[in-house]
Amino acid sequence: MNLAEDKRNARIEAMDDGKLLELVLESGDLSDAETHAFADMRAGLIDPSDPRQGLSKRQRAWVEEVARRVVPIRAEEVPRGREVESPASLRPENLPKLPPGRLR
Repeated sequence: MNLAEDKRNARIEAMDDGKLLELVLESGDLSDAETHAFADMRAGLIDPSDPRQGLSKRQRAWVEEVARRVVPIRAEEVPRGREVESPASLRPENLPKLPPGRLR
């Protein structure tokens, strides 16, 4: 694993159950069975008559696994590589000031 995946996974683990289910359902990259199951889980969290207060450990693990598959890695989480010096031919002081003229 790399640093960007670790940051994404930590972000996923820090989310509460409802927010995580919303994120996964909004992705649109789910199978029909996953969409149906996650929608039922979300409805169970929203319904006040349901005694369940959150997802079980197995449900949470399944949702996190799917979230790791469908949630993209943010660009700011990807580390930049080693900075290299531009070659002399590409430095601004060596580039032409005007575009080349038209051929006649």
